Amino acid sequence: MKKHRTHPPLLVLTAAAYVVYVFVCFGFELLDRGVARAAGSLLAALLLSQYAVAVFRMARSAREEERPPLRETVLEVGLVLLSLGSAFIPRVFLALSLVPALHVLLRRMVRTQAWTVGLGYLELRPARLLVSGFAAVILLGTILLTLPSATTDHGGASVVDALFTSASATCVTGLSVLNTAPDVMANPGLVTFSGFGQIVILLLIQVGGLGIMTLSAALLVLAGRNLALRSRQALGDILEESAGAAIERAIGYIFRMTLVCETFGALLLYVAFIRSGLESGEAAYSAVFHAISAFNNAGFSLFGDNLTRFRSDPLVCLTVSALIVVGGLGYSVVSVVFSSNWFLRGGARRRHGRLLNAHTRMVGLVTGLLLFGGMILTFYLEYDSSLAGLSMGDKLLAAFFQSVSARTAGFNTVNIGAFQRTTLLIFMAWMFIGASPGGTGGGVKTTTVGVFFLAVRAFIRRRPDVEAWGQRFDVVVVHKAVSIIAISVTVIVSALLGMLACEPQASFEALAFEVVSAFGTVGLSVGLTPYLSVGGKLIIVALMFIGRLGPVTMAQAVVRSEPGVQVTYASARISVG
Repeated sequence: MKKHRTHPPLLVLTAAAYVVYVFVCFGFELLDRGVARAAGSLLAALLLSQYAVAVFRMARSAREEERPPLRETVLEVGLVLLSLGSAFIPRVFLALSLVPALHVLLRRMVRTQAWTVGLGYLELRPARLLVSGFAAVILLGTILLTLPSATTDHGGASVVDALFTSASATCVTGLSVLNTAPDVMANPGLVTFSGFGQIVILLLIQVGGLGIMTLSAALLVLAGRNLALRSRQALGDILEESAGAAIERAIGYIFRMTLVCETFGALLLYVAFIRSGLESGEAAYSAVFHAISAFNNAGFSLFGDNLTRFRSDPLVCLTVSALIVVGGLGYSVVSVVFSSNWFLRGGARRRHGRLLNAHTRMVGLVTGLLLFGGMILTFYLEYDSSLAGLSMGDKLLAAFFQSVSARTAGFNTVNIGAFQRTTLLIFMAWMFIGASPGGTGGGVKTTTVGVFFLAVRAFIRRRPDVEAWGQRFDVVVVHKAVSIIAISVTVIVSALLGMLACEPQASFEALAFEVVSAFGTVGLSVGLTPYLSVGGKLIIVALMFIGRLGPVTMAQAVVRSEPGVQVTYASARISVG
């Protein structure tokens, strides 16, 4: 029997055209023009008709496996009908109709032959999938941020500034050359992003925080396809899972954890913002924005002074700190902690079947040392400097918050530009280390630094193996940790040399802080970012890109590795040290 096409190309093209139409209407402020509304209604009707044809063909199919689930059919048809309302209430219905249009586009597109061939090629090269995926998202964000309605002056951001902001949001950094906040008390001379621009930034943060590999794998799973072996291995390295069927379960857990944490954080922040005097609508929007930005360790804020106005509010500071820490720990550590008998008992623990492994112990130990060590050092060094004038409780709270934020997030409740050089140097070390594997932050990762110091300890003690907690670390892991740190230092030094050439008027410590902050995707700055030259901005963009993906991933994407014959050479004698 002839098999009907359940995803005709016209349906995919129409859905794509409708998505472009929605962004053009919002981006060029065409919502109240009759021609645009008529075009939207026509596209919506065409989209609905093509989807109805696809459903009708599948309904006539004799094969049960070719028929779509009833729930999926009702959901998609019902949501697509919202697009027809754009002719009457364009702003509301047009925004709502974007959801079903994207749903239809993605769900049908992943089943087309061209998508299968293209993604299959990238699946065999996960490093290239990561690089090309992040680059595509950054490019799309750049285009959207240059649209007129992206800024409050209706002129759109310049290409370089839009590229910088898009890269900063996608790489969850937080550095910005334009104002994200409606109030421009921090940089009154800069262009400010509008509500449309802020939504684009927020979407980029969410996509960048979840990660291209995770999103691509989720699309494949939703499309009913199996992941290639190399993709399973790459995701297994990211998620600390085996390459078996647990990957699909891990992906679902990541989305659920993200939704729960961001929702719970937004509710707490909403209460705090209402209590601070914000109106209900503004408080809700700000709470959602900051919850997503904090969990993804992005550091973007809707307030001109970042979170300085809330430095005495424990609810805001502790909620944001908790979101930063949980987001930076990584899925594997969070799943282990919540499946242990610390929080769950009996059947829940047996279902997960996990114990505190070496990875979790290493992440917990290094994270704890960084958090509380940074708090103590910041409190001591800045007691009579940037923390002067605060009460003892506020000093402790501010020191703890900056210790949390300095590793990955980029939020601040005190003026970073007023920090002493010693504190800035400590923060640079914290930013270089960053978050943990599988988390939403950057840096060389806590486990990398932990393994590196264990290797140094083993060398000093003249022990052949690197070990901890009664377990031995494989030599490949040790070599990878040393290589990551060596490559990262090389990248930072090279970028710093470029910045010194592009920004001769800036001080060395300001440039060094900016470079390390960009590489660690942190987003803290001493106030230099808005005044960078074009060359300096492009260097920072490259650093954020490399820092988010990791230097090893970038190298694997560029260098073509070919398996060859394993050859063991004779030992060479060489003196080092």
